[in-house]
Amino acid sequence: MADFPKADFHKIGLLHLKDGRVLLCRKRHTTSLLILPGGTLEPGETAEGCLRRECREELGEVEVSNLRHLGDYESPAAGQDDKTVKIELFAGELEGTPAPHCEIQELIWFGPRDDAALLAPSLRNVIFPDLRRRGGEVFEAEVAGICTRFDRRVELRPMSGRTHHFGFLGWHELLNLG
Repeated sequence: MADFPKADFHKIGLLHLKDGRVLLCRKRHTTSLLILPGGTLEPGETAEGCLRRECREELGEVEVSNLRHLGDYESPAAGQDDKTVKIELFAGELEGTPAPHCEIQELIWFGPRDDAALLAPSLRNVIFPDLRRRGGEVFEAEVAGICTRFDRRVELRPMSGRTHHFGFLGWHELLNLG
């Protein structure tokens, strides 16, 4: 990872997987790039408390559980190449059905065959490559699949509402392709 002297933004992000895809968000304003659910710490707030609050604000009636700190990452900010963002990344589960709220325009279930150009620089250039390098140390085998093959392209396939799924190949099948 690049060494940034001081990040302009400090965010807490959630890596949530379901059916071989990672949940990402597209904001209403500021950038069209896909980002992690999460947000900025408020004074006196813990990282876990921030993540729980931000997920309720952005994803609606959901509860975050089984949080596990995966690492801290710094990168150019999405849509603001002259700014840097530090992301404290947590893996976790969501109880409830996520739906876009507040500043979130839509939710995307991003998979191994999707276009990496849609990802924020932090995901595309720093987080996914690091998680791929760390492999089993961090995730089950299914997570390594997205980190290895997230640059494949497929068309968007709209689902109900403003949530979209991309591709249909699961992590386990992907890893068995050799």
